[in-house]
Amino acid sequence: PAKAEFAGKLLKNLANVNFPGADSSSWLGVLAQSTDLPIVDSREQVRISPSSLQTFEDCGLKWFLEKSGSRDGDSVAQLLGIAIHALAALVMKEPELSAADAIERLTNSWTIVDQNVGWYKAAQLQSASQMLARFFEWKSGNSRELIAVEAHFAVEIGRGILSGSVDRLEQDAAGALHIVDLKTGKAVPTKKEVAEHRQLAAYQLAIMKAGFEKVSESTISGGAELLMLAKSSEAKSQAPVDFDLVYHEIETAAEGMSSATFVATINKQCRNCAVKGICPLQAEGRSVIDQ
Repeated sequence: PAKAEFAGKLLKNLANVNFPGADSSSWLGVLAQSTDLPIVDSREQVRISPSSLQTFEDCGLKWFLEKSGSRDGDSVAQLLGIAIHALAALVMKEPELSAADAIERLTNSWTIVDQNVGWYKAAQLQSASQMLARFFEWKSGNSRELIAVEAHFAVEIGRGILSGSVDRLEQDAAGALHIVDLKTGKAVPTKKEVAEHRQLAAYQLAIMKAGFEKVSESTISGGAELLMLAKSSEAKSQAPVDFDLVYHEIETAAEGMSSATFVATINKQCRNCAVKGICPLQAEGRSVIDQ
């Protein structure tokens, strides 16, 4: 009791001189909720990125915080991914581009991607070069026709507008379209995770909804693939999805993404979550007032 009384008097004195954070009325958990309105009016459409669907499913709060600007700036890993995607996309304009040519271009521009020095910088460049080599190895065994790179689409799903772009849009001999998504991260999904991969499923739905009509008349999806360049030159495939099932999932996500509340959920991504410092379920993010 004596310690609590002393702490209370100390806070009061600090608050009297306007010391930041001392006034208890400003503490998180004390102020009333500013609004209970949804973040998107019910009369408006909801913009949905395919890459955000899994994040929203895993943890609504993480999705909302990152959407609201809590992400850090581009890291070396992110810049590396951008560079790999850009060089892989060059094969559309330069079909004769070789792995050696692409690696040379990457090497010449590496100081822009990685500001580090010494052995670490050299190791990162070697890792990136290996990714490019794996991409060209995969490409040499791929018989489908490349229709477009960085192909944009926008389709209506209920009140949602599903929009984005795909790394590679390809067509097989039967006329079906295939999506190939290049990944430079080290985490490798399981066969089950690829089969249920929401981003790939959303891309397939875009095919079925004629989202790529500017580059192909086909609305038949032959499936989608993840090419995990940090680990292998073999693609992980997702079979053609059920249109009605995926449509309903995205339609439901659109309603959730426009709501007034977002639930924090413990999942396997929590350990590396960039926003756990403001998550009420994590020790780093608990309120000053523990209710």
